[in-house]
Amino acid sequence: MEEVRKSRLFKNLSRRDQMELSKLSAQLKTMQEEIASLKELLEQLEGLRETHHAKSTATGIDATQLQTDRWYLTRIEEEAEMVQGRYDFMVTEVAPLKAKILSVSYHKKRTEEKAKEFAVSAREKKFDKHLASLPARSVTKR
Repeated sequence: MEEVRKSRLFKNLSRRDQMELSKLSAQLKTMQEEIASLKELLEQLEGLRETHHAKSTATGIDATQLQTDRWYLTRIEEEAEMVQGRYDFMVTEVAPLKAKILSVSYHKKRTEEKAKEFAVSAREKKFDKHLASLPARSVTKR
């Protein structure tokens, strides 16, 4: 009977790990989508910066236009710096999350194996007990 309890315990642990694994996988997917969107935003900001730089090198620009261009470029650079910081943070957060997913996955696999072991052991003991309770066959010669 002890093996049955252990088997159920390990099955429940495996189910808990499965729930955690699905939650972590969803979190990883969300982070990867956000990283992709941040990377795209960085590329757009870099494009704006290059476009602005190409326009600012043109001749015949007055002082007001230069001041406006400088303000615009400053805003683009501030935004790019903020997005780059967020991107770097997200990239560093992905590695520990992947490690946690691997750990939970391994733990789930091991608990499933243990649950199977105890279930088989319980079945074998039940079968042996049933076999022992059967009356012995009489062997007679004819």
